[in-house]
Amino acid sequence: MKKLNFILIIFILFQLNISFAQNGDIWNTYTSADGLVSNVITTIMESSDGTLWIGTVGGINLYSEGNMETISTIEGAPDEWITSILESSKGALWFGTRYGGIFRYFQRKWTHYTKENTNDKLVSNTVYTIIESSDSTIWIGTDAGISRYYKEMWEIFNDDNGRLGNHVRVILELSKGSFIFGSNAGTYKYDDEKWDRIGDENFS
Repeated sequence: MKKLNFILIIFILFQLNISFAQNGDIWNTYTSADGLVSNVITTIMESSDGTLWIGTVGGINLYSEGNMETISTIEGAPDEWITSILESSKGALWFGTRYGGIFRYFQRKWTHYTKENTNDKLVSNTVYTIIESSDSTIWIGTDAGISRYYKEMWEIFNDDNGRLGNHVRVILELSKGSFIFGSNAGTYKYDDEKWDRIGDENFS
């Protein structure tokens, strides 16, 4: 019986393999042996030119036209845990990290923003998410609230000023000037400079 079961499993796998081949599905696996900084992938973003930017726990790779390139060996580029990647409407690439703040790559130049070198305007060096709103503002969710960056100016929203919780992991723009934020204190709506907490009853 065991032998019969084994033969049956082999037959099924063979048929599945034929099915994939007939459908033209081809899977390729890329690991550190192929140039990845780490086999632990945290985020992937495709930029407007078709390049794949791959965030890992050890830095960044880019994949373009069949070639894997390590970015984290370039001076000024992050070589640590990447949490989020954003391409802005102006073509700047923003990289959030777990402990090292934010890195921006624009016009072949790397800029590193931290809590320390922004005088606490980047509210924490632990970044969860980065989005760009329709007015080109960069919104950054961290473990200490939100930082908002627009035209070289920073603004903070967090528990200290009576808004949100501190761990903001999700930011969604509903319409111009209207946002939803998910935090450790629940879900909040921000609309025309007004904050409202959304209770469970709003989702029923």
